[in-house]
Amino acid sequence: GSVDPTVPITIAAIGNISVTQGASATFNVANKVSGGTGPYTYAISPTGQGVTLNSAGAGTVANNAPVQSRTYTVTVTDADGARATATFTVTVTAVSSGTTVVSSSSQLRTAVMNAAANAIIELTQGNYADADLSGLTKTNVNVRSQTWASNSSTWAHFNGTSSGGDAINLEGSNGINVSHIRITGAKTTGRGLFSANSSTNCSLRRAILTGGGCQVPVRKSRNFKLEYCTLKDCYVDYVRAYEDCDGLEIRRNDFQPHDTVWGHGLHVDFIQFACNSTNTTNNRGTIGCVIEDNKFVETSASGPDGDDVIQGILVLHESILRGAAAQGDGAGDMPSKAHKNFTIRRNWIEGMSATNGIGLNGIDGLSLSSNKLLGNGRIQFYGKMAKCRNATAVNNVAEYAIRLVEKAAGQND
Repeated sequence: GSVDPTVPITIAAIGNISVTQGASATFNVANKVSGGTGPYTYAISPTGQGVTLNSAGAGTVANNAPVQSRTYTVTVTDADGARATATFTVTVTAVSSGTTVVSSSSQLRTAVMNAAANAIIELTQGNYADADLSGLTKTNVNVRSQTWASNSSTWAHFNGTSSGGDAINLEGSNGINVSHIRITGAKTTGRGLFSANSSTNCSLRRAILTGGGCQVPVRKSRNFKLEYCTLKDCYVDYVRAYEDCDGLEIRRNDFQPHDTVWGHGLHVDFIQFACNSTNTTNNRGTIGCVIEDNKFVETSASGPDGDDVIQGILVLHESILRGAAAQGDGAGDMPSKAHKNFTIRRNWIEGMSATNGIGLNGIDGLSLSSNKLLGNGRIQFYGKMAKCRNATAVNNVAEYAIRLVEKAAGQND
């Protein structure tokens, strides 16, 4: 570095720094200074580029520093006003959009954090602990088994034994797609397998899910896709879409029978949309949902403790069902917060327990077509205050019945 010749201050070489975007680095100027009269003050320029230097002479390259190579100048001033300067270069490189291979859940989170747009992250064969991928904003990052093209028995296996929490948690994340994995979980009400609550533009494809209390919770998600998955042996709900889950797409999945050992009298559904009547602030329904080409099969004669509550597809708005005036549109009317624009078509629903193969309530804009129900399951519009407005039902076949329960005059039109 350059030194004012009248002042005996020197700064040893700081050394250039290279870092990958998404990672951080540190450097120290204080331990490079000699001569002069303390205390010293430290400054760095330019500023605002994610590279900082504090009053003690310790520096940081932040994990959000932009991709670039830039030269920085450090100025050290002593108590007598003498000064010395030194320069060094910080190079921040973009993460490769190629393929990264990981072998643990902690490595997986780091890889997703550092991934560039369209990156592929592959999981080696073996068992994985619970993976926290929550709160990450990415662009089309794809996570899959390294053996994705092989038999599913070779896929990475998330085999959590915890009775609470989620095997894979994407809550609040954006732009993460997971495929070609297996997930197994304890059959308790608090155990999730793949949580996408409050996520945006995420998906789960070609996965095998076994056990768990609720396999795929997607409350308040946006544009979530569940496709080509096998879901089986669940304790309560396979897909739980409470409150607004706009743009949800559920296609070409195989929903196999629930757990046959029931511990509680629980409401059991393959897919459940619900808005809680006690939540009068945020209980808006889902807008724009497609459920098509799925297969639902149940072998139990009845639900837990003999209750007939095993249901295939349940779209429910409790405030409408109960006629809650809190919705703001008057008791029994179709509120502005109803479910809207549902397409339910070409689903095969077999062996439901004498209740709902498809149960519907509180939808404004419904297309129900070409669904086939075998066994006891029926298509049912129910509840004294139930409405499904602007609805069409074409080419549906139900062996048991299509019926309206407690239909009020002019409703379910």
